Amino acid sequence: MGVAIANPLWCAAEAIGRLKLRLAPTEGKRVGSIGPVRFEFDFQLDPSMRLMYVGAYEHGVTTLMRRLLRAGDTFVDVGANVGYLSGVAAQCVGETGRVFSFEPMPDHHARLQKCIAMNPSLQWQAFQHAIGAEEGEASLVVSRRNIGWNTIVPGQIPEDQVRSTVQVRVRALDDCLQEAGVARVR
Repeated sequence: MGVAIANPLWCAAEAIGRLKLRLAPTEGKRVGSIGPVRFEFDFQLDPSMRLMYVGAYEHGVTTLMRRLLRAGDTFVDVGANVGYLSGVAAQCVGETGRVFSFEPMPDHHARLQKCIAMNPSLQWQAFQHAIGAEEGEASLVVSRRNIGWNTIVPGQIPEDQVRSTVQVRVRALDDCLQEAGVARVR
């Protein structure tokens, strides 16, 4: 009850999201949108795709992004996964802003590229490497339970929850942004 009184708008958004979730597809793929940004939702991939489809995924994070990001801003998404939060950022920064999505997992990177291709008017780029302190290679541990829980941090995922490992390139974020001519990130 305390949360509802302290933040009634958040509570209302959560309730609406739960109602919409009852109507969301449970299988197949659908092209939908995040505001004006076209996005493919693959419901077999992970249960969280249904939350993304109805706009209820990471509601607190997306609300903050929409409050802070403005047209023309530059947004960096490290560990972009399938690109949902990058899509939210692209909606916010518009055609005059830039979105840089870093995702080393080959399958997720391919989904990002497909989403970017569906939105040719946006300045949105995806890079297939991890971000770290310095250039090199690392083993990306892929979770069997959660599409967003992949990491190059050793020991982060318990062995019984590891689906696979993939060798990935690692780059320093400062180097990537300097190459792209980015002086300021919001």
